[in-house]
Amino acid sequence: MAKGKYKAWLTEDGLKKLAEMAPRLTDAEMAREMGVSSSTYYDWLKRYPEMSEAVTRARAGADARARNLCSMRRAAVSGR
Repeated sequence: MAKGKYKAWLTEDGLKKLAEMAPRLTDAEMAREMGVSSSTYYDWLKRYPEMSEAVTRARAGADARARNLCSMRRAAVSGR
């Protein structure tokens, strides 16, 4: 495991950066950006709830925005 690297990601700035990356990157890409293996990334998500919550919250928000956009496009196409 990357000793000590997780601490930088648990800061306010680190969690903000995770939240910014999460909607646009896969888990493997997130791990690469963080400089750790995928298994370490998953271990950190299990071990540090604040990290997991930042990623989950950001992806849920992005999913909701995408659903709304799709609904709006369907309504525009169908003339509603």
